[in-house]
Amino acid sequence: MKETIKNEDLTHKILNHLRKTNFAEIHELEMHFQIQFDMDYCIQLILNGKLEELGEYIGSFFLWDSGKIERSILFQTFKLKFCEAIARGETEVARKILREEMEKTMKLPKKTIEGFEETLRLGMKRWKRQ
Repeated sequence: MKETIKNEDLTHKILNHLRKTNFAEIHELEMHFQIQFDMDYCIQLILNGKLEELGEYIGSFFLWDSGKIERSILFQTFKLKFCEAIARGETEVARKILREEMEKTMKLPKKTIEGFEETLRLGMKRWKRQ
């Protein structure tokens, strides 16, 4: 008697095989199928400073409206990108990250975003004086 394999099981097995053989585009496939999240890959992206790739990878698995845990993961990714830009002294990059994440991911109203931007501008102005 032949055992029936579900599509998701088969996809999972294929992804595992490709990972073992060091298939170069494995993470693109993971993002496409959204069934196998690779935490080690995320850690490597963080350690290598590839925060844009990290955001894309995590964003392909989680949506802001999916729940508290997903929101927390997305927020921590956003916070990491934002803080890195501030630490490098790239306030315009930080402002752009803030606006994009609040508009696209969090879907906040424009007035709220402008308020955050103004707070950031004033905070950076004060920080530079010190």
